[in-house]
Amino acid sequence: DLFGKRDYLVLDMTPKALELADTLVEKYLAVSPRRSVRTVALSGIFMQMISEFLDTKAQVEPKAEQIYRYICNNYNRTLTLEELSQKFHFHSTYINRLLTKQYGKSFKQLLIRVRLKQSASLLDDPSLSVSEIAEKLGFFDYKHFQQSFTKYYGITPAKYRNQKK
Repeated sequence: DLFGKRDYLVLDMTPKALELADTLVEKYLAVSPRRSVRTVALSGIFMQMISEFLDTKAQVEPKAEQIYRYICNNYNRTLTLEELSQKFHFHSTYINRLLTKQYGKSFKQLLIRVRLKQSASLLDDPSLSVSEIAEKLGFFDYKHFQQSFTKYYGITPAKYRNQKK
């Protein structure tokens, strides 16, 4: 369904191809039914190929990488383009375009992705409720967290947690 009717995949360095590679990695890492030994072996080879591709991708512009690192380090609080604009001394529109060009995602999409990647590890901690996790991640609306998580992982946070048990 990711490849259409083709039985092959060609990846290049365009943002669209990098986004596809990211999607493939996410699909691979997402919660799924138990995999057979053959599937695990094939998926391991697949992950090595994707990893090689991602390691050789075009150099990220230092400004974009610096902004992205800031997002990764501050994802758990309210972040805005205006704050990034003041911190990095660029217009907010420029920052959004730079991030979209380099990572294939807008500021808001990147922020949500970073938060959701952190959510999986937090859901392993049974002492935290799902709503507490949402708040720790910077989602101050539980419903928004649940919808974003479900869209990203294809399963609700509660079901994800229960499958991990």
